[in-house]
Amino acid sequence: MCFTIKCDCFKCDCGGDGGCIDFTLALFLPPVAVLKRRGVVKEFWISVCLTMACFVPGSLYAVNVVKTKD
Repeated sequence: MCFTIKCDCFKCDCGGDGGCIDFTLALFLPPVAVLKRRGVVKEFWISVCLTMACFVPGSLYAVNVVKTKD
């Protein structure tokens, strides 16, 4: 089952890697998505600071982390 926002600009294939759930988390809970995807404490705190400053930069940073390969 894939939980995503249907949009033509973001294609999600739900290939079992958790990408769809990570992308949804990145939009609504950015620090959780960064911690789940990378597990790096430094990047988690960057996401927390950006999210606290204003929600949009935190979400954009989390989407960038989710979209990039490890």
